[in-house]
Amino acid sequence: MKTDTEIRIRSATADDLPFMISLAHESSAAAQWSKSTYQQLLQSENPRITLVAEEGDVLCGFVVAQVTGTDCELENIVVNESSQRRGFGLKLMQALITAVRKRGAQRIFLEVRESNTAACGLYAKSGFVVVGNRRSYYHDPTENAVLYALQLRELP
Repeated sequence: MKTDTEIRIRSATADDLPFMISLAHESSAAAQWSKSTYQQLLQSENPRITLVAEEGDVLCGFVVAQVTGTDCELENIVVNESSQRRGFGLKLMQALITAVRKRGAQRIFLEVRESNTAACGLYAKSGFVVVGNRRSYYHDPTENAVLYALQLRELP
């Protein structure tokens, strides 16, 4: 019997919100938002891009980014533990980059805990470069943030 192992990326829907909330709460590296914040992600006037990754009919991860003018901030990217190191994060990043370009943004920015080596590797593999750091940016535990940027288009 053949199983569907294709990774698909699509826009999130209201039906995906319980999964996204649960997955974020299971991940210590994820941004922890309220249920109402997740619900606001899908409102039509919201400038965020919200994508989910799925394999067959199983949701495996998501990414959220906010586009403001020519800049985009990657706010949250999470892949469930059983799907990590299988290409879900990279596919989510590639889809996000495509969506951000379509919105006319020129750069994507993000910050990450310096101890999150898996995420740092994903960002480097996706073309991001380190542009700075913020000392003691994170709390519980206190940790520095590494700042990354990806230049999508040449600035005028």
